[in-house]
Amino acid sequence: MNKLLLGAILFLISSTVAQAGNSARSGHLGDYSDNLFYHQSYRLQTIDVKERYDKPCFMEARFLGSDTNGGPDFQTVQQNNCRFSPFEGANSAVGLTYGDIRYLRVCHSSSGRVKGYKIGGYNNQGLWDTDAYVRPNCSNWKREVYCPKGEVANGIRGYFKATSGTKSDILVGMQLLCRAD
Repeated sequence: MNKLLLGAILFLISSTVAQAGNSARSGHLGDYSDNLFYHQSYRLQTIDVKERYDKPCFMEARFLGSDTNGGPDFQTVQQNNCRFSPFEGANSAVGLTYGDIRYLRVCHSSSGRVKGYKIGGYNNQGLWDTDAYVRPNCSNWKREVYCPKGEVANGIRGYFKATSGTKSDILVGMQLLCRAD
């Protein structure tokens, strides 16, 4: 009995601690996850989540790196878990152009869907900056999560709750993928 209790406690602790090189998770675990990542040397610049019938099911991430001439190079990666297009497309992107994202926090509706998100990091002048998008039914802010000290976000992991049939899978949590600065 004591070993079972100790095992359950260790599992709970390990599920809330960030993996090396990543932030912890803000929001729920879901049934599966998808990573939005371009290249190790690129930095995450913006995050966008779109909905279909009030269900957050589409994620887009924009990354900044350098082209072969040393100039800025932007790349976009998308994950569409919406069951049919089109999704509803209000401008919901948040970002730090030419900045370093280091912080993330999501907000849930009463049904556990991601309905808002905040990011933070240092802008190109080295000052702390934040950006946020909040839908009207955002009612429950989840914990703030950070890249480990000395690291910046170069990707994002979305956690989705699977649905069946023609229903879109639902975004329920997010995590920053991080690398050394």
